[in-house]
Amino acid sequence: MKIQTKTISVSSLVVPMILTIAIGSYFIWQSDYSVVELLKRLFRFLFVGNGIEARILISALLIGVGNGLFIPMNALLLAVVFFLPGWPAFMACMLGALFAALIGYSYGYFLDLS
Repeated sequence: MKIQTKTISVSSLVVPMILTIAIGSYFIWQSDYSVVELLKRLFRFLFVGNGIEARILISALLIGVGNGLFIPMNALLLAVVFFLPGWPAFMACMLGALFAALIGYSYGYFLDLS
C-alpha cells in the first residue's frame, strides 16, 4: 500500500500573500483617508477609551491576529499590558492567547502536510 503525502509549494503560500498586500496597498493609496490617522485613533481609543469591554476585545483580537502574522507573542502581550490596567490586561492576554491558538490550529488544519 502506497502512502500519499500532501505537499505544498512555496508559491502557493507566497502568491496569495503578495496579492493581498498589493490589493490592500492599492485601496489604501486610492482612499482619501489616512491609514496613519486611523491607527492613531485606534491607539488613542485603546489608551483612553471609555468602554473597558471593547478595549479588552480589541486587544485580544490584536494579539491573536498579530501572532497569526508571526509577530512574537511576548511583544504583543507586553504592548497590551502597557495600555490596560490589572485584571482587564490579564483577561485580554488570555483571550488573545486563545485566539492565537485557534489561528495556529487552523493553519495546521488547513495546511495539513501529512
